[in-house]
Amino acid sequence: MREAARPEEAPEITPQVLHLRDLLKWVRQGRVRVPNFQRDFTWDRPRMLNLFDSIKKQYPIGTLLFWESTKPRPMSDALGPLCLPEISGGKLLVLDGQQRLTTLAGVLLFNELERSSADDRDPKRWLIYYDAAVDVFTYFDDAPPLSAVRVVELMGTKGLYSAAQRIMASAPGEEPDPDRSKWMERIEAVSAALAAYRVPLVIFATDSLRLAVESFTRLNRSGQSMGPDEMFSALTYTADDELETFRLAKHIDSILSEIMSTGFGKLDRVVVLRTVLLAAELDPFRTEWDQLAQETRTDATKKLPAAIAEARRGLLSAIEFLRTEGIQNSRLLPYSMQLVGLAAFFGRLQGAPTEEQKALLRRWLWVSAFTEGFGGLNPSRILLQLKDLRDVISKQNAPTSVDGIDLDAPAHPFPERYDQRSARVRALLCVMLRESTLKPDGTPVDPSKMAADVLERGPVALVKVCARVENRGKAPLMSSPANRVFDVTPGKRAQAKGWLLALDPAQRDDILRSHHISAQAWQSLSAGDHRAFVEERIVTLMDLERNFMAEKGVVPPRATQPAPSAIDVEDDVPLSEEV
Repeated sequence: MREAARPEEAPEITPQVLHLRDLLKWVRQGRVRVPNFQRDFTWDRPRMLNLFDSIKKQYPIGTLLFWESTKPRPMSDALGPLCLPEISGGKLLVLDGQQRLTTLAGVLLFNELERSSADDRDPKRWLIYYDAAVDVFTYFDDAPPLSAVRVVELMGTKGLYSAAQRIMASAPGEEPDPDRSKWMERIEAVSAALAAYRVPLVIFATDSLRLAVESFTRLNRSGQSMGPDEMFSALTYTADDELETFRLAKHIDSILSEIMSTGFGKLDRVVVLRTVLLAAELDPFRTEWDQLAQETRTDATKKLPAAIAEARRGLLSAIEFLRTEGIQNSRLLPYSMQLVGLAAFFGRLQGAPTEEQKALLRRWLWVSAFTEGFGGLNPSRILLQLKDLRDVISKQNAPTSVDGIDLDAPAHPFPERYDQRSARVRALLCVMLRESTLKPDGTPVDPSKMAADVLERGPVALVKVCARVENRGKAPLMSSPANRVFDVTPGKRAQAKGWLLALDPAQRDDILRSHHISAQAWQSLSAGDHRAFVEERIVTLMDLERNFMAEKGVVPPRATQPAPSAIDVEDDVPLSEEV
């Protein structure tokens, strides 16, 4: 008879409260480390400044959780900008509070420890000042004013004394400046707040990697936001003592880097995770990964290396396909789930796609874009499409439909407002970018150049034609996409109306046509009738879209008037906690 598995030993938990300077002493000694399954440091400058402001005001900044293990574990030898010294004794691996701890240590020990070569994203973010004149923590690109002192100077009497000498020094015969005395009072108060500040922490002692990782994921889910890719990566993390054997996050980083090198732009990590999960035949919308049985989790981990290779191959091929359709980068992609679906198809495909397969992919891509197909669907409907693209359509030579979507559904009406968070607006931009745009002097701008401008500048890559437009009824004409043109005069902050009215008559028709402005619309603009200009251009853009839809097999909208379109704040369907 098989012996029953013994229950895993419960962790030993030790809560305590430590002065900030003593916590920094642990870092200085090399006792505190970041385990490899943790994410990188991600805080921006405002969040770092807010942390020190909280300490100045003696607000709580949350409890730090450390993992103590008697076994060697894969860990980083750096903490933010700092190289940590090696010690022979036990180490504490931070499970919860890495961003806070790294901010404190990186700023307050910046002058003491050797710098890490890995810190290259924004090395000056560690140089935080306290400006006593305005009583705020801040940064300075140039030389700081006399009232400012580096925060690191406030942690010791030597630095505080040096700051006082510099601020209070007076020229011979000069009267003492009362403002400087006020500055020093504030600086001394901040220094005292740093010295008195105490940080609550909990030391979680166990030799079980599984317990440590599950604790990490549960704390991050209930506390600071933790991405689903980080949770799944942590729960499938494997190591043999000090040797890391598998970390999904590292592979996701590699895929994202390769995509960036293509010029497609930045993708959300969840997009890559979902592509990998789909390739591993797992639910790409699940979030409760820590509730999976260990056996299921182990089986999933075994599938991941092959799934990663499939996902990488699929994503890169999908991006090539999108570019043949005029979707040059991530800013123009109507829905990120479209990329996941295409990657599912191309990752599973054996050989080159047939013309029938490509025709169906094109139709599915544009129908889902113009009907706002992913905006109102629940994950189960989306999953039907993803699985059909991967497991069925990739194996059919002449597929004609995609499960989970009605390819004969009519398109959503022309978008009422210009908002690049709307998939419907991004689809319109792709249609407008099919041909070159002309500058005021007639010089053509290639569509790929304009697409790159949208990627770099976002919404401001298109500028308003008219600053004021009288509305008719409830239609917000001033906010309409028809009141925007691609910015072909960057650096000039005036509205486009000025250069449009000043066009050389010999080139005017060609230039207006490249911006999808009819002669009648231009005449309305010349007469100062801004409302008629926008209304005429709406008609032109609607016709442009309808011709495009006919080419791609999309049923045109039934409505002939603009309508509100869905705003996809995260450019993605929300992750569901339903299994």
